[in-house]
Amino acid sequence: MANKVIYAVYEDPEQLKEGARKLVSNGIKVKDTWSPFPIHGIDPIIGVKRTRLAIVAFMFGITGTCLALLGIWYMNIFDWPMNIGGKPSFTLYQNLPAFIPVTFEFTVLCAAHGMSIT
Repeated sequence: MANKVIYAVYEDPEQLKEGARKLVSNGIKVKDTWSPFPIHGIDPIIGVKRTRLAIVAFMFGITGTCLALLGIWYMNIFDWPMNIGGKPSFTLYQNLPAFIPVTFEFTVLCAAHGMSIT
């Protein structure tokens, strides 16, 4: 008898929250709720803890951005500067619009790979 399941259908999100609150207060564990739209405030009621995945993904993304800009600066401005059309590359600021696509791609790459190993 350990595999008892309760299914309930509610017409209103507030009714769902109240029903979940009553079940939890009676000692019944609510495993999951389903709704076609997000119901704000249901997570603390059913005992879902807040995740830190967004913070970790942001940190991996910032790391990717910094590594991309540092690598681009080193390769294009410091190590092998090129004078194209009489326009020298003195600073990263002058050439930043050309570096945005690569920086974005590397940010997404580092965030995705970082999250896969987390």
